[in-house]
Amino acid sequence: MNRSVLLRTLLCLAACALPLAGMAQEKKATPAEAVAMVKQAVATIKRESGAKAYAEISDHKGPFVVHDLYVAVYGLDGMVRAHGGNAT
Repeated sequence: MNRSVLLRTLLCLAACALPLAGMAQEKKATPAEAVAMVKQAVATIKRESGAKAYAEISDHKGPFVVHDLYVAVYGLDGMVRAHGGNAT
């Protein structure tokens, strides 16, 4: 995937403010935390190869699942590239 397509794919990047099924949540994330997580995900995708970055984003114990937030990445073709709430 070339950089242009990758950057367009990032337009579909979302931090989902939905509780993870079956996991107790102690704290709700703030809007600022959601924005910071998306920026971190974008930086990771730019820095790493697509597959490696997407695996990191999908890791339930990684930095892209915080409180009641997780990052999901969708391509412009509608395919899920990464999903912190439901590993792809």
